[in-house]
Amino acid sequence: MPFSEGLAAVKTDESWGFIDTTGKLAITPQFEFARPFEDGLALVRIHGKQTYITKTGAFVIDPFARK
Repeated sequence: MPFSEGLAAVKTDESWGFIDTTGKLAITPQFEFARPFEDGLALVRIHGKQTYITKTGAFVIDPFARK
């Protein structure tokens, strides 16, 4: 995917993660899909749940929290 806010979503064999502009892995591939960053957040899906992450890879809403 194209770079957005200094990071680009990349797909490994099975998961999506993010690289920085030098090509270094910035966020470990672990997502079922990932969208470009916008306003500091990126939409991702992990274990069937959609959530947003920050540019450090932190979840904005914990997808693993029990209801």
